[in-house]
Amino acid sequence: IFYILNFTKELVKKLDEQIDKFVDLDHKMLMQAYETRKKEFGEFVFSEVMHGHKIGKAILVSGTNLCDLKMLLEATKGKGIDVYTHGQMIVAHTMSKFKSYPHLVGHFGRGIEYYHSDFSAFPGPIFLTRLSLHRTQHLYRCKIFSTDNTSTKIVITIKNHNYEPLIQAALNSDGFVD
Repeated sequence: IFYILNFTKELVKKLDEQIDKFVDLDHKMLMQAYETRKKEFGEFVFSEVMHGHKIGKAILVSGTNLCDLKMLLEATKGKGIDVYTHGQMIVAHTMSKFKSYPHLVGHFGRGIEYYHSDFSAFPGPIFLTRLSLHRTQHLYRCKIFSTDNTSTKIVITIKNHNYEPLIQAALNSDGFVD
């Protein structure tokens, strides 16, 4: 195709070399991210994940920030609140350090492309670790929380990792009743 655009063989060779460099760089960055994630959250392990729910108060965590999930799990220890993942957050169930949180009980919903119906059906507050992924916050007034600095007036912003408003919202919600 490059020859059709009247590129010389020398130019095509240089482009190929640049592409190879970018591919190598991309691979190195992915491996560095993988190793960092493994160091922080443990080895990846085969896991069966409950899809569904159990009776009780609950918080749904969506997005990609595993550090936010870990801090929330620490803040909700012993509070009688079950934590469910949503969308890409399912990966937490495969990391060994998350196994130390028995209140990380399962995965709820069908995935990020169905967040509208998943969030509407969830009987507790929702913690978005990446607010930019969700555009219909106005439908869930007083139910959506985020640490994201770009959150709207409708989303309750968690500042300085103080999860108390989110925890109180979970304790005040109906939770799963059957």
